Amino acid sequence: MRAANRIDMTDVFSSEEMKLRTPWSKSFQVSPYTHLRMSFGSQIHFLNPATELYDSIDNTLIPCEGGLRNKANGDMRMELLRNIISITHAKGYRLSWRIEGADQVEPKAVEYSEADRETAVRNAKEDLYGHLKEQHTTETQQKAREAMAEDLADELLRVGSRAVYPGIFPGTDLTCVLSGTSFKDQFVFETRESVRPVTFSFDCEGLYLKEDERGLSLVNEADETVYILPAPFCTESKAGKEQQPVRYTIQYGQEKEEETEEKETAEKAEEEKKAQEVEEEAKTANKHASFRLTYTLPDAWLETAVFPVTLDPAVVTYNAQCAIQDAWTCSREPDTVHPGSWSNIARLTRNSGNWGNCNCFYRFDND
Repeated sequence: MRAANRIDMTDVFSSEEMKLRTPWSKSFQVSPYTHLRMSFGSQIHFLNPATELYDSIDNTLIPCEGGLRNKANGDMRMELLRNIISITHAKGYRLSWRIEGADQVEPKAVEYSEADRETAVRNAKEDLYGHLKEQHTTETQQKAREAMAEDLADELLRVGSRAVYPGIFPGTDLTCVLSGTSFKDQFVFETRESVRPVTFSFDCEGLYLKEDERGLSLVNEADETVYILPAPFCTESKAGKEQQPVRYTIQYGQEKEEETEEKETAEKAEEEKKAQEVEEEAKTANKHASFRLTYTLPDAWLETAVFPVTLDPAVVTYNAQCAIQDAWTCSREPDTVHPGSWSNIARLTRNSGNWGNCNCFYRFDND
């Protein structure tokens, strides 16, 4: 009887299976009998048309003429310049905006710290090998595992990046965060006196603004969503405080201004109908979307807020919106549902002393 092939347990089984990559996942062989698939809440790969394989997103910010740009992301090119920010979609759609009345300051890239990297490596080791039972490993195997965990940690750190526009308004900094194919800018108001309405002037050729249950989106002529602008919110510095919705207004030149507050009277409903007609006419007349978007923090909330406070608008590509949606609850605030973040909130359960017992909830929108 022919003997079966034996697996040499001293072989090194620590490698990523590159051909099994998807935009949101990685696959690894971590032991002779174990394959591991990891899914992420933000996009980590983009398709390289030359090789037809997925390359790693590298959103590291590097110098360019007039500011900074991300290094390698085939699905989203970002440029952070003096008081103008732009995103170029993989299909060529460019969305740019400037902040009205802002000081002309250059963005400064924020490097992640050594402590950030140590945490990332520790988490990568846990994610890759924490599920395996204790077993004897050779020195070669251990080194291979260490190397793969470090490579994974560095790769995931490069998926995100951060920059700051210091003093963009008096007493106010603007922090910009890239994560996968998502972008978030966060205004930090240091004092009550520094708070002001913030107006963005948007420009995007070939796209039109649309409002639905998800918030605002930019669609092309085929009504395909290209960019999404989720509903903005504000928060105060005190830990555990819930997010507050922020009122916004939209203005198309001098023709239309639409408020997000509910219109209850028949007169306001008629005004909305007329405004919609004006918008449709503007779309027909122009192959180009230009509009102003103003965010206003609620006065009543500001009176009792603990400063500094933040204003959080965001822009994401449509593909990023289709990843993992998450949220969490904790026993310390049992009546509050906290929205998830781009980080892996499952790790909250490992260090939940400040929150009590925590539960995480996920919704997977992709196959």
